[in-house]
Amino acid sequence: VLSLGLIITVTSLMMAAGETKPFLDLLYEATSAFGTVGLSSAFTPSLTGLSKLLLTVTMFLGRVGPLSFAIALTLKANSRHTDTVYPEGKIVVG
Repeated sequence: VLSLGLIITVTSLMMAAGETKPFLDLLYEATSAFGTVGLSSAFTPSLTGLSKLLLTVTMFLGRVGPLSFAIALTLKANSRHTDTVYPEGKIVVG
């Protein structure tokens, strides 16, 4: 659900950025960027700078994974566990 939401949001933002390409072509670009498959259509170089930036962020989020990214944003930076217990044992060598 997060992935689909991201792809639809990026496609909508690209359309709002003034792209004149058809919706399905922009959806293809966003899906390809999220999947980091390296496929693109012929009009990609003619996209606006904002659209290219959106695709770059989409590629990063597709590589990291939306759930991992969301979890990383919600965790506290300094949430160290003070009650950590390390295993102890005697190792016999020889």
